[in-house]
Amino acid sequence: VIETIKPGKAGRIKVHGIFWPARSVSGMHQAIPTGTDVSIIARDNITLLVHPVTPLFPIPPLYPLAQGAINTLDQSA
Repeated sequence: VIETIKPGKAGRIKVHGIFWPARSVSGMHQAIPTGTDVSIIARDNITLLVHPVTPLFPIPPLYPLAQGAINTLDQSA
């Protein structure tokens, strides 16, 4: 992303040296900031529809929840 993609608005991305208008396809309520790597999902006329390669906000790991569930099962036996 070379120009921030704001919710509901087009920004700009660079693909193989060519600049393209781009919109978020994921219905995100936050902007996709400059420097974010995105995947191209589709094209609407000359506008590319994209979403971030990695989540903008990290998702917490599920392991601590699973470990807690295992400990609970062990104690009930």
